Amino acid sequence: MQRERLTAKPLRSKPSKSSVAMSDSDIKLLEDLEDGLQIDEHALDEALQQQPDLFYRVSKHLAVLTSRRDAAKMSVAEAEAQADGLIRREIQKQLDVDARAAEKKKSGSRRPENTVQAIEAMKRLDPDVQDAMDDFLALNAAVGQFGALKEAFQQRSYVLKDLVSLYIANYYSDKSEGSAGSRVRTHEADNNRKGMAQERARRVTR
Repeated sequence: MQRERLTAKPLRSKPSKSSVAMSDSDIKLLEDLEDGLQIDEHALDEALQQQPDLFYRVSKHLAVLTSRRDAAKMSVAEAEAQADGLIRREIQKQLDVDARAAEKKKSGSRRPENTVQAIEAMKRLDPDVQDAMDDFLALNAAVGQFGALKEAFQQRSYVLKDLVSLYIANYYSDKSEGSAGSRVRTHEADNNRKGMAQERARRVTR
């Protein structure tokens, strides 16, 4: 009995659409938030005020992108299921045609080889599956970008805390040194005045 090998050919020739995972507003937000990572050591008070808002914005958008990514993953599964059903119907139609032709010729019908592998290959070539997978991969990359940005803002908060601690330590250190220096200068001035007074007293007694 002869066997027919199924070839992996797309059932539809619909051109693949280009998918943009992040809109222009998403990209601008990403760029703005990346700029917000910078810390001006001469404006720590402003950086401290901005930190909670910036962290909230990146966390909120990461949640939105994660939701969109999960929805895109479901779309991939739906597209694969639809393609699988269509492919199997097409294969069954072809098998029925081959069976009728073999019956007329009084010859044995041919059985396809590697049916499961062929179906999986044809699903990967399906335009709808490819579009859905492109959307998912692009959104997954966007989630990765904003996830890294969120971690960077967490690190920024630690750096801000350390910078503020250093600033406060230097402030009180300078203030302490200034007070000590003032006391030394005052003591030296008192000694000078006492010395001048003693010198005048000796001159008067001569």
